[in-house]
Amino acid sequence: AYDYPEYWGYDREILRLRWGEMEAAPLSSNYSLQTFRRNYHRPLLLLQGEQPLPLRRMEVVIATEGKPLRTFAVDRANFPFLRRWWEGLPPESTVYFRHLLIEGDAGELLHLPLEFAFVISPEDQAYRFRLAPGHPDSLPTLALDSTRWVFRNFPFSWLYRATGAQERFVFPEGVPEPCLDLEIEGESLPLLKPGRLLERHLAQQFGYDTYYRREYPKVWVLEGVEEEPSSGQPYPRWFLELWLERLSGTPVVAAADRQASVHLPHLPESWSEARRMLQEQGLRLRRAERRIRYRVVMKPES
Repeated sequence: AYDYPEYWGYDREILRLRWGEMEAAPLSSNYSLQTFRRNYHRPLLLLQGEQPLPLRRMEVVIATEGKPLRTFAVDRANFPFLRRWWEGLPPESTVYFRHLLIEGDAGELLHLPLEFAFVISPEDQAYRFRLAPGHPDSLPTLALDSTRWVFRNFPFSWLYRATGAQERFVFPEGVPEPCLDLEIEGESLPLLKPGRLLERHLAQQFGYDTYYRREYPKVWVLEGVEEEPSSGQPYPRWFLELWLERLSGTPVVAAADRQASVHLPHLPESWSEARRMLQEQGLRLRRAERRIRYRVVMKPES
């Protein structure tokens, strides 16, 4: 596939691979085995927005826990040879579609540099992802409960950190940072931590070239434990890290469990208000030197 010119005509739009009722963009929801068996015989549809792209060839990789990878080059998902693999696919498997070749306007073949993944889980662990462009002019909002997580208007770098990544994405001047909405629904979300599965695929969707940089700046360290949790809105410490960095312009690191919640009546609108509200909850911010790993997005070649 690398012998063909690459297709970048989607200009960082969300691309989706639809397989019957299932969809990956580029990571799918966690689909139950029953749902997979109901859809594996259906054709693939590659969408740029709502516009289909003519998919001609692809590589299919079947990854199952504890078994060797199986790789096939096919011209459609319901290629007869693959049917026996679909019929015997166990749960705890992922089906990858990569090295996709699409037909260009002049009939030429173009390589799509993305990898789509359909995740198959046991019946009692199915959950759904919905990823879409957000509204960059609106403030980020967050709603979490035991069965549904909703991120609205999250900058790419925030959503990347929300998946559990410790490193920080940096977008240099002249490289626009996408803004995204993400909804995750399912049972026992805190146990599954599905956001971690997005870490690699978020970067793949937008095709960024990056390099790593380490620095040892002075940061704010969030310490302490809530003395008596109030009736306010619970915010995970990782989200407070992001919000406080937005207010202070300085990296913030949570010393305790980043998944633990801090209850606040509302999100602070200034740095001084943030320090006061945290102090009232028995928390404090102190200055310290920490190693920070940055993932810097490279400017595209002109």
